[in-house]
Amino acid sequence: MGLGNFAGPVTCLTVKGNNIGLFYPIKSSSPPGLQLLGAGVFIYMTVDGKGNAVKSSFKLVPKATTDSCDPMPATETMTDTGSGTATGG
Repeated sequence: MGLGNFAGPVTCLTVKGNNIGLFYPIKSSSPPGLQLLGAGVFIYMTVDGKGNAVKSSFKLVPKATTDSCDPMPATETMTDTGSGTATGG
Protein backbone atom coordinates (compact mmCIF):
# COMPACT_ATOMS: atom_id res chain seq x y z
CA MET A 1 0.00 0.00 0.00
CA GLY A 2 1.42 3.39 -1.00
CA LEU A 3 1.30 6.70 0.79
CA GLY A 4 -0.92 8.32 -1.85
CA ASN A 5 -0.45 10.54 -4.87
CA PHE A 6 1.30 13.89 -4.58
CA ALA A 7 1.69 16.54 -7.27
CA GLY A 8 3.54 19.83 -7.45
CA PRO A 9 6.11 21.77 -9.44
CA VAL A 10 9.77 20.83 -9.06
CA THR A 11 11.39 23.85 -7.42
CA CYS A 12 14.86 22.40 -6.82
CA LEU A 13 16.96 19.96 -8.87
CA THR A 14 20.60 19.08 -8.29
CA VAL A 15 22.68 16.52 -10.21
CA LYS A 16 26.08 15.40 -8.93
CA GLY A 17 27.69 12.58 -10.89
CA ASN A 18 25.19 9.73 -10.99
CA ASN A 19 23.13 11.07 -8.05
CA ILE A 20 20.05 13.25 -8.38
CA GLY A 21 18.15 15.21 -5.75
CA LEU A 22 14.89 17.06 -6.31
CA PHE A 23 12.23 18.77 -4.23
CA TYR A 24 8.66 19.82 -4.86
CA PRO A 25 5.98 21.39 -2.67
CA ILE A 26 2.73 19.42 -2.64
CA LYS A 27 0.08 21.42 -4.51
CA SER A 28 -2.48 18.59 -4.73
CA SER A 29 -2.74 15.16 -3.16
CA SER A 30 -4.85 12.06 -2.92
CA PRO A 31 -5.96 11.58 -0.24
CA PRO A 32 -6.58 15.36 -0.19
CA GLY A 33 -5.25 17.74 2.43
CA LEU A 34 -1.45 17.55 2.48
CA GLN A 35 -1.17 20.70 0.35
CA LEU A 36 -2.96 22.56 3.15
CA LEU A 37 -0.24 21.54 5.63
CA GLY A 38 2.62 23.09 3.65
CA ALA A 39 4.25 19.71 3.01
CA GLY A 40 6.84 18.87 0.37
CA VAL A 41 8.67 15.90 -1.10
CA PHE A 42 12.36 15.14 -1.55
CA ILE A 43 13.26 12.45 -4.09
CA TYR A 44 16.80 11.10 -4.37
CA MET A 45 17.92 8.80 -7.19
CA THR A 46 21.06 6.99 -8.22
CA VAL A 47 21.40 6.12 -11.91
CA ASP A 48 23.68 3.68 -13.69
CA GLY A 49 26.04 4.57 -16.54
CA LYS A 50 23.14 4.44 -19.02
CA GLY A 51 20.92 6.82 -17.05
CA ASN A 52 18.63 4.11 -15.68
CA ALA A 53 17.46 4.61 -12.10
CA VAL A 54 18.84 1.84 -9.88
CA LYS A 55 18.04 3.22 -6.41
CA SER A 56 15.64 5.83 -5.07
CA SER A 57 14.42 7.40 -1.85
CA PHE A 58 11.22 9.33 -1.21
CA LYS A 59 10.92 11.62 1.80
CA LEU A 60 7.75 13.49 2.78
CA VAL A 61 8.64 16.58 4.85
CA PRO A 62 6.60 19.21 6.76
CA LYS A 63 7.83 22.17 4.70
CA ALA A 64 6.97 23.65 1.29
CA THR A 65 10.33 25.27 0.48
CA THR A 66 13.99 24.33 0.61
CA ASP A 67 17.34 26.05 0.16
CA SER A 68 19.06 22.89 -1.09
CA CYS A 69 18.24 19.54 -2.62
CA ASP A 70 21.77 18.14 -2.77
CA PRO A 71 21.58 14.41 -3.46
CA MET A 72 21.68 12.09 -0.47
CA PRO A 73 22.37 8.37 -0.80
CA ALA A 74 19.34 6.63 -2.33
CA THR A 75 18.43 3.60 -0.27
CA GLU A 76 15.76 1.57 -2.06
CA THR A 77 16.57 -0.70 -5.00
CA MET A 78 14.31 0.17 -7.93
CA THR A 79 11.54 -2.27 -8.83
CA ASP A 80 8.82 -2.21 -11.45
CA THR A 81 6.15 -1.14 -8.97
CA GLY A 82 4.89 2.40 -8.65
CA SER A 83 5.02 5.18 -11.18
CA GLY A 84 5.97 8.77 -11.67
CA THR A 85 5.12 11.41 -14.23
CA ALA A 86 7.09 14.52 -15.08
CA THR A 87 5.61 17.29 -17.18
CA GLY A 88 7.04 20.61 -18.28
CA GLY A 89 5.41 23.77 -17.07
